[in-house]
Amino acid sequence: MRRRFKHLELTMVALLSLMIGCDRSVSTAPDAAPGQTKTSTDSAMNGHNYSEKRLPSTNPPGGLRPEQVPLFIAFGWDDNGDPSGLQWSLDLMTGRTNPAGNDNASTFDGTDLTATYYNTSSYVAATGELWKTAWESGHEIGNHTQSHGQHLQSVDDLKPWQAEIDACTATLVDRVGIPSDAIVGFRTPFLGTSEGALAAVYSRGFDYDCSLEEGFSKDADGTNFIWPYTLDNGSPGNSLLVEWGAKKPIQPKPGLWEMPVYAYVVPPDHACERYGVEVGLRDRLHAKVDYFDPAGGQITGFDYNLWVEFEMTAKEVTATLKYSLDQRLAGNRAPFLLGVHSDEYAAANSERRPAIREFLDYALTKADVRVVSTQRVLAWLRDPVAL
Repeated sequence: MRRRFKHLELTMVALLSLMIGCDRSVSTAPDAAPGQTKTSTDSAMNGHNYSEKRLPSTNPPGGLRPEQVPLFIAFGWDDNGDPSGLQWSLDLMTGRTNPAGNDNASTFDGTDLTATYYNTSSYVAATGELWKTAWESGHEIGNHTQSHGQHLQSVDDLKPWQAEIDACTATLVDRVGIPSDAIVGFRTPFLGTSEGALAAVYSRGFDYDCSLEEGFSKDADGTNFIWPYTLDNGSPGNSLLVEWGAKKPIQPKPGLWEMPVYAYVVPPDHACERYGVEVGLRDRLHAKVDYFDPAGGQITGFDYNLWVEFEMTAKEVTATLKYSLDQRLAGNRAPFLLGVHSDEYAAANSERRPAIREFLDYALTKADVRVVSTQRVLAWLRDPVAL
């Protein structure tokens, strides 16, 4: 199984953190059905209309109160090069439906669960048929570059990123059969963002990027995360990492949506027993990874960081996911956009699967939860409707 490299920039972030106390009208219908296309996704160089503007805010959109807002959960599966892990991720969603609500299509009441697959196109020979299966089953397909090369973390030039993006899109379209205008989302490998990467995303007319991090400020506890926003004035999360010396600045990208990588929040001592883990989990994690801040409890919002970097047990992973979800439900209900890798649940790591399944079943007991693709979250954000 291909292992994901540790996010190099996060080590710097965490070490430094110890020292730092009018929108375009679009349809809210679900994603286009297989074989159909979605409008307004031509490249920026060919007329993409980046006219939307949504400033960063901790308030739900549309003047809605938190209790009126669906708690969206979007599984964003990266890489997708192992057939056994990819098949398991598809099976995980099959046969499960969202809570019935008021049978409102605009809030995805009672719909089949959907997710997003950000595919690395160099894996097409191994798993391309399953990517097509995912698309035909109603899931979203996104661009995750052609090579997933570690070298991309240090590339700040526009053209290499464009070449990676274009090669991936060509493979998804020509070899897998995904309509080009249905590929509207992008994630960088290793969260290795740069001005060159974001400029390439912008030039290719994606509706959204999902590579920038949010939720690491000192007061962020999962109840008050910033809602997704457009990059008209840059990114608050990236600006914080720039202050810490862990990232380079990015220039504004008016109209390009950022669907952030939100931090997971580890249960504090007073909540540990309620979530089925021993008191002192944050201190134990700090003993394993010394830059982890027990006061805030935030970890990069990817499963790799939980399983590999912090070597969590299945119970600890489930507890962290459940606590992170419940914090949102108790707060402003910013979407829960999970960074996950189907490769981490390949046959060789099948013991990890029950933790994710238990979390998903738990989430679906919450009447206001809706498990949908990132694209569907964005559709709702563009025209928010109350539950």
